[in-house]
Amino acid sequence: MNNSRSKVQFPCTRTNQNFDVLNHMITPLNNSTLKVVDKNLFRPNGIAISHDGSNLFVGESCTGNFNPNCSAGMVKCHQYHIDLKDRNIPPVKIASYEFKLEGEGAADGMKFHKSGLIVSTCPGGLCIIRPVKNYKNGGVRNEALLAHIKFKDNTQKVFSNVVFGRTYMYITGTKSLWRIPLAS
Repeated sequence: MNNSRSKVQFPCTRTNQNFDVLNHMITPLNNSTLKVVDKNLFRPNGIAISHDGSNLFVGESCTGNFNPNCSAGMVKCHQYHIDLKDRNIPPVKIASYEFKLEGEGAADGMKFHKSGLIVSTCPGGLCIIRPVKNYKNGGVRNEALLAHIKFKDNTQKVFSNVVFGRTYMYITGTKSLWRIPLAS
């Protein structure tokens, strides 16, 4: 097996030189580098990491009725703690979150807000979730849902991604892009 990897190049508009993206973002890959963190997720989809890099948050795409533990209208997310001192220790699941909501869609696009809260698209709009801070208390948490923000213009809309700009939050969904002013 050839362990060398092909370089990904794109032209850099400022210097007019090629820039090797992968060599600056990740270490060289080999057979021992890619490791499964959790193989018990039904349909993992959305993913976010905290600003300090110590928490990883993964949402499952619970749409349809394929799995009774992850069915339409359910928001199911998992939180993992990342050991920042030893990168050889894999992330450890410290909590799971489950909420049953009305509306179309699933936990998909998610971002950590500077406050430490998680903003995620979810059925009918956005969910604001408080992550676990005490790493010794795992298990399923239902009280972590702080708010389910439903949009008036959500008839047959599925919200998919969210991102924070400097003064607005932007949300994508079925054939649309929305923006919401952020508090200053």
